Amino acid sequence: MNDSRAPSSQGNGLPGDALPLPEAVRRFVPNDLWETYATAIRRRASFPQRIVTYSTWIEGEAAAAKNRPAVLALEAQAAKDKAWATIQRVFLARLTEGALIAYVRREFPFGKWDPLPPDSWRALLITDWRRGTAEGGGLRLADLHIAPGGPSYSEESASRLISAEETPALAAAAVPYAERQLQLTIDNRTSKIIIIGVGELTGADYRLVAVLAEIAKQDVVQHLPPEEHRFVNVQQLTKQLKMTDGSLYRRVSKCRKAIADMAAAAFGEPVSKELVIENSPWHGFRLNPNIRIIASTGD
Repeated sequence: MNDSRAPSSQGNGLPGDALPLPEAVRRFVPNDLWETYATAIRRRASFPQRIVTYSTWIEGEAAAAKNRPAVLALEAQAAKDKAWATIQRVFLARLTEGALIAYVRREFPFGKWDPLPPDSWRALLITDWRRGTAEGGGLRLADLHIAPGGPSYSEESASRLISAEETPALAAAAVPYAERQLQLTIDNRTSKIIIIGVGELTGADYRLVAVLAEIAKQDVVQHLPPEEHRFVNVQQLTKQLKMTDGSLYRRVSKCRKAIADMAAAAFGEPVSKELVIENSPWHGFRLNPNIRIIASTGD
């Protein structure tokens, strides 16, 4: 069979058409997804980098009007995050299917290049897209290069990945939960939260996590470090969720158990009860700062 691939330029095992990871993402992801991302970046840039919000507990209805720019900025940030997450999903799907092949040096930084098996991406997570770094299974791979592999991943498959509904199936992988950064999407239209690779929250669990997620999004926009992400006190939560203190504590306990059961089934090992919801005595509850909110739709 004729191999149409360009020969390695130095005979070191790296195909001549291989590109560093950042260039490969730009080259092998459809242009329309990049255009959507560019539009989202421009939209987010039209708002101040640091967002100021006003407390409805202090200023009442007047705070709603003052908070409008912050709400728009949060929406723009969510659209930007969703666009970038879509690019990542499509690219990772092509690696997993073998349409693209990643190459890594046997002995970084001077060894020969070896291809990574496509199914290895079910246990690897790209931790730095700019530097081309991936981790998983106790390994840390640097300076990844990407070359075309087998038949191109179909546009129909790529379009399915754009839907958040398809994300859990793609993200499910045999990676210990401690090595993952959990990601979630919030859909206020259907009153559903999807914890990618874990499961879905609906009903009272959705309402609880959605309230905590709103505060977490504001903390991210304001560039607060994880240790300074705010807790929501019990009084605020009971007022917003319209329940008693006792009902709130029972709801948190049930929600944590539901999440822990789903996560244990997904990862094959027990998980912390604070995987998603953290608490602090006298301060209340908050979304775990290690969780990344990649989409929020339908206010």
